[in-house]
Amino acid sequence: MNRTTCAECGGSNDLGICEDHFMTLLALDHSRVQPFGRFHGVNVACYFAQHPSRCKASALPAQRAIVAAFVNQGIEAVHAMQNAAVRRNSHSSRAAPSAVNDHCEGKVLLPPFAVAIENVSVDGTFPAGGYEDRMIEWAEATVEVSRGVTL
Repeated sequence: MNRTTCAECGGSNDLGICEDHFMTLLALDHSRVQPFGRFHGVNVACYFAQHPSRCKASALPAQRAIVAAFVNQGIEAVHAMQNAAVRRNSHSSRAAPSAVNDHCEGKVLLPPFAVAIENVSVDGTFPAGGYEDRMIEWAEATVEVSRGVTL
């Protein structure tokens, strides 16, 4: 069997590539079906912290701060951070979107994470049962590896 792993998070890709899992999870988030919608900010932050090539480098500290807030203070702290960011955001001028980070060049930049998005997906379907516990495990693994990492 030709087994591949994700160059960024170390996931096995046995159930598909990380980006496909992320798109599935975003669809669940945006459906506002619980428990998924409640964790949207944490989902995005964990994914980008584990896949920094998919995120602007300037946004990575904020993504890591969201994950750390979730681990240390819970989901309500994340929601408070997001609400504050919305209040600060000026919708009167929109900058053109920046290109994603291209510094990765297919190299593993971080040690493999103990929990990656494929683990949260369980069998690729993101079952609701146990989802919050899997989110906590994903965030804790992300904080542990991201601690002290600069890109």
